[in-house]
Amino acid sequence: MTVHTMSFYKTQICTFLTPPFTRVAYLFLLGAVLTGCAQLPIDSPNEITVEGYVSMMGNEPFAQLVLKTSDNNSYVLKMEPEMRSTLSTPANLKVSGRVYLGSWNGKPIAHLQVKEFSSLN
Repeated sequence: MTVHTMSFYKTQICTFLTPPFTRVAYLFLLGAVLTGCAQLPIDSPNEITVEGYVSMMGNEPFAQLVLKTSDNNSYVLKMEPEMRSTLSTPANLKVSGRVYLGSWNGKPIAHLQVKEFSSLN
């Protein structure tokens, strides 16, 4: 009985929607989906560049590189090991990267995923 009822509605809908209309509707729907999927990436609003003093803080094995700015803001620096090996601390640096909230020693603190840095000395 249900199959018969469903086929009745299908017949009614198919006669209501003429084939050219359905083609246009499907093309419009496909275009809307593809347009939504093809958006250009938006620059992250979390990208920042800061200058400050970088030093190691904390005790091993929990020591981290921390950048302290002249405004007294602190950022835990996260970087690739290859990038880390080129850095000697303490140093005055200009650092660019993506900022996010993370925890360190059980407290929330801003982290900076470093994309590049340069020495201010």
